[in-house]
Amino acid sequence: MMKFFFYIHIQSLDEPFVFSCNAESERLRWIQVLNGDAGNNNHSYSPNNCVQVCAISCHVPRQLDELDVQAGDFLNLSLAFVDGWCEGERIRDGRRGWFKKECVRLVENEHVKMRNEQTRERFLTHTQPDDNK
Repeated sequence: MMKFFFYIHIQSLDEPFVFSCNAESERLRWIQVLNGDAGNNNHSYSPNNCVQVCAISCHVPRQLDELDVQAGDFLNLSLAFVDGWCEGERIRDGRRGWFKKECVRLVENEHVKMRNEQTRERFLTHTQPDDNK
């Protein structure tokens, strides 16, 4: 059991809160939510340092920070914990979230990884606002 403390500013007072959790992944998820980082898409990957996985089964989200994963989805993996939880970004739409490690397998083929990275770059190019307008 891990415990961690937060001071939350409420009406000119810093109120202490104590959180306890059973796993490191759970602690990180709480920290992300309390810091306002949940769902943040400001992570960058490159084909040289990215671990990619492919979903072999579905993950149905039970919490708001979990990602809906369908069999066949490719994801860039950012974190993996021994308790079976992973955090990653779905390549086809850039959505981030947590999912169970049991529903994915490592992508080892470099050609597939490169193709997936090109798909991600196309997505980012078409969804980023044009600052020149």
